[in-house]
Amino acid sequence: MHKISREKVNEALETDAMIALGDLKGIRESDKDNRFNRKLNGFPYYKLSKLIEYKARRLGIKVIKVNERNTSKLCHRCGSRGIRKGSLFECPSQLLMQRRL
Repeated sequence: MHKISREKVNEALETDAMIALGDLKGIRESDKDNRFNRKLNGFPYYKLSKLIEYKARRLGIKVIKVNERNTSKLCHRCGSRGIRKGSLFECPSQLLMQRRL
C-alpha cells in the first residue's frame, strides 16, 4: 500500500493534478450478498486513502472526496449524462460534435 500510495502521489505531483478519492461511506450497508461484503471488508481502502491523503498533504497536493453515486453515468469532460452500453460509455455532447465534423 505504501508503494501504491507513493505512485499515485508522485503521478499527481508530476502532472500538477489534484487527487480525487471515492467517498465510500455507507457502502458496507449495501443490499449486496454476503460474499460481496466479505470481499469488500477485506479491502483496506480506508488505510490506502489515509496514506494517500497524508503523503499528498506533505507535498501540498489537494485531495478531495467524491461521492461515487452516478459517476459512471456522467461524462468526465462535460458532466452531462451519458449512454452506457455494457462497458462502453458515449457522451451525447461528444457524439453531436463528431457528427458536425
